[in-house]
Amino acid sequence: MSSFAPSLVLDEKYNPNADIILFLQAKFSEIRRRYKLSPSWPSPEILATLLDQASGQFIYAATVIRYITTSRDGSPHTLLDRVLKVKPTSETNPFAHLDAFYTHILQSAPNATLVVKWLWTIKGEFANFPYLLFRSMRYAPAAFLVNLLLQTDDSDSEYVLGDLHSLIDVPPSDDLETPYRPYHKSLYDFLASEDRCGPIYVGHMQCAEFLLGRFLDICMHKGLPACRPLDHQKFLHFFFNLFMPYIPWYTSRLNSAPSSVDWWASGCVSHSEDGIRWMFCDVHLECRWYRCSPTCKLWRNSILRHCKKADWEVPTRTWLLRSRFNQGLPLNGVLRRKADTKSREIRPTLASTL
Repeated sequence: MSSFAPSLVLDEKYNPNADIILFLQAKFSEIRRRYKLSPSWPSPEILATLLDQASGQFIYAATVIRYITTSRDGSPHTLLDRVLKVKPTSETNPFAHLDAFYTHILQSAPNATLVVKWLWTIKGEFANFPYLLFRSMRYAPAAFLVNLLLQTDDSDSEYVLGDLHSLIDVPPSDDLETPYRPYHKSLYDFLASEDRCGPIYVGHMQCAEFLLGRFLDICMHKGLPACRPLDHQKFLHFFFNLFMPYIPWYTSRLNSAPSSVDWWASGCVSHSEDGIRWMFCDVHLECRWYRCSPTCKLWRNSILRHCKKADWEVPTRTWLLRSRFNQGLPLNGVLRRKADTKSREIRPTLASTL
């Protein structure tokens, strides 16, 4: 899936300051007309300050304007004053003012750390880690599906992202098709750097634990009971096609109630071959060659039971024995729907009880 945040040329091959000042003048003119403000606002000195703080970065000016026009917490005068009061912590970083402004916006949210976890999940990646949450999907998922995945009773999307409209395009709550779209890739460049983020940096393990926590919670509740039936069906197809991260010390937490495991296995068999294979491999990664863990036995037995019930091709006893000594054995040819193998003779297979 290609990057979904547009990039801009930020170098000196053209005259960035000329474009930036024209942009600021035009946008402030629109704001004055909308709010019936004085034609002298903002002053030439303030425009010069904003131009200097932009440091040739057009995205800084664009973010300032979006902040003033989308924030629900203050008048244009008040919001512009806040922008001018944001001070960078570094004198050598060329992105110092942009970083300081990003930090200011994120810290204005009720829970900055939760915001950053949401932003990484929306992107489907983690900071400095080779991982793709939406690897099985051709396009970025609709925002309402991401909301259903992440929100809880005390942290819905409005609570988490309500003050971030200057950083990310947030579709209306009744829009069931449009994905979230960050306005510029520089936001994720900032979030990926612990030096630039400082106290709001969230590493890939924190994001993975957050995401797996939601996965387990949804399995425990067997979906989203309060969701409308049609939305729930869309969500389940999305949910079972997610590529969840693997964390070794989280394996024990997968030792859920058998009914929750059966719910996941039966649903995933209907929606996602990749999801079945992902879980079948991951629960086995911490096992010893001479003994499988209780978690592995629980999940693998449930997966094999539901795959056989759905008339899938499943691993033979020989393959399962070999996998005890070689955890990297490929599953593509031994755990899949039989419909995918019509052109080949399908041999009878047996799945052992682990």
